[in-house]
Amino acid sequence: MTTKLKVICSEGQDDQHESRPWWEPPYVVYGFANRRVRSRIERLMGNYVVEATNKNFMLRLKQRSRDVYEEDMKRRIQDREIAEVEREKRLILEGKMPVEEAPQALSNHPVFQIAQLAKKILEQRRKKAEAKTRHKRLKRFDYALLEGIEEADVGDSEMLSCIDMDESDADRARKFEEKEALFSEGLGGFSDEDYDRIKYVDPLVEDLEEAETVDDLYSLADEIVGPLSGKTCGGLVK
Repeated sequence: MTTKLKVICSEGQDDQHESRPWWEPPYVVYGFANRRVRSRIERLMGNYVVEATNKNFMLRLKQRSRDVYEEDMKRRIQDREIAEVEREKRLILEGKMPVEEAPQALSNHPVFQIAQLAKKILEQRRKKAEAKTRHKRLKRFDYALLEGIEEADVGDSEMLSCIDMDESDADRARKFEEKEALFSEGLGGFSDEDYDRIKYVDPLVEDLEEAETVDDLYSLADEIVGPLSGKTCGGLVK
C-alpha cells in the first residue's frame, strides 16, 4: 500500500473531510504556501520557489533538511555537555563533589590543580604540627614517675587474655592500663613528708588554724603580723 502525496500550493485549506475509502492511508500534506514553511525553505535552499514536480529539487531539499537537523542535534548535545561540565565544576568548587570523581579533562583544570596543591601543602603542615606537638609532649613527660611501677596483676592479664582482641586493640588496652597505673601511682605515692615539702606552711599559721579561743587568735596574730602602728580604718591610733 503506497502513501499518496498531496501538495497544497495556495493559502486556503484543503478539504480534510472529503470521503475516501477506509483502507487508504491519509494524505501526506505539504503546505508550501504556508509562511513558516516558505521561510524555512528559503533558509535551506536559498530560494522560496518550490519545484514540487522536480525530483532532483525534492531530493536536495530532503538531504538539506536532514543535514540541518543533524547539525542542530550536535549543537544541542555540545551545549548539554558544556552545561554538565559547568555543573560539575560548580559542585567541586562548593565542596559537594570530590575532585577524584570529576572527569579527566576537568581534573586537569588549573583551578583544581591549584586546589589539590594547596590541599597537599596544608596536609603536610598539619602532619608537621602534629609531630612537633607529639615531640613536645614526650619531652615534658616525667619519666622518673615510671620508676617503681609494678607489673599488672595476674588476674587482670588473664582477664585480658580471655577477650578476643586483635593486636591494635590489645596495644591500646595495654597503654590504657599503663596510663591508669601511672595516674594512680602519681596521686597515691606521696608520703606526708613529701606533701609537707611540696606545700610548705609556717608553724605559726598551723598554730593559728588550731587555735580554739579568740585570745589565742589575737596573740598568734600579733606574733605573725607584729604590733600595729599608724591609723586604723576608724581613725584611731594604737
